[in-house]
Order: sequence, then structure tokens, then C-alpha cells
Amino acid sequence: MTLKLSDSFKWKEGEPALELKVRFLNINQGSNPELMKKCRTLREYSEFVARVRKCVKEEASLVDAVERAVTECIRDGILEDFGKKFERISSCVVRGRRW
Repeated sequence: MTLKLSDSFKWKEGEPALELKVRFLNINQGSNPELMKKCRTLREYSEFVARVRKCVKEEASLVDAVERAVTECIRDGILEDFGKKFERISSCVVRGRRW
């Protein structure tokens, strides 16, 4: 699907002098398998989002669900660098320290 910025505006007069077109891709788990094969980070991000959604259904809060998903992903080697950085930042925020 291609989205155009000009479609966001009700009033149009002629053709826009400049148009922004963006190709929209579904990166939910199970979608676009060819793209996911080519990009490990995107595939792992898709897995992370799926885990967050699963945890949201099981946890009391979004914060708890995200923290659990991050912990699981680190354990399973998914987005490991991001997960470790997020873990440090969230730990500091909870304790009121700077990261």
C-alpha cells in the first residue's frame, strides 16, 4: 500500500508542488516473509512486538508486559543489544537515576 501526504488534507487546489509517497509494509509477525528473511533486525523487532502483545494480555500493566518481553527476548537472543540497553534505562528510571 502506498500512502500520500496530500491525502491527509481536506482542501486541495490543483496538484501539489511536492508530494511525499510512503510505501506501507505490514511487519506484524507472519507477514512479509521475504522481507523478514532479508532483515534480521526487522524480524526480531516483529517477534518482540508479538511478545509484548502476548504479555499485555497476561500482565496487569503495559510496563510490566514490556519488561517481561524484554527479559524474554534477551534470554532468547532477540534484539539483545536493544534489550540490554532498555533494561539498564528502565532500571535507572525506576530508581530515579540518570543512565
